[in-house]
Amino acid sequence: MGLLSSLFGAHPNTTKLKVTGLTASAVDCAINDAGLGILVDGSIVLDKKLHPTFRSGKPERRGNILFVAAIRDLEEAEILKFISRIELQDPSMYQPYLGQLIDAVIRKFEAQCPDFAALPKG
Repeated sequence: MGLLSSLFGAHPNTTKLKVTGLTASAVDCAINDAGLGILVDGSIVLDKKLHPTFRSGKPERRGNILFVAAIRDLEEAEILKFISRIELQDPSMYQPYLGQLIDAVIRKFEAQCPDFAALPKG
């Protein structure tokens, strides 16, 4: 049984702190690769191994997807939506708000994903 859970479950060293760091990396990569507008219209997806990734749009919860946090549905994304409509964006315009966005995603994971809520803080 231990072998199966190690293959299909979360890594035994996974903590909320590590997932938070990976979520921040996913947000950063999305902005750098696709832009702020794509980020605010996308989602952070938590897979069955509790690894967060960015996906454009709002994917269905199926297959390996454990939970979907749609960024556009978060109150903390409102200012980022506004900034994304500004033609000449400077990172200094949105950087101060990214921490709040990441915290909101993590709170959503904590409240609505029992597998994440059960992780140690780390």
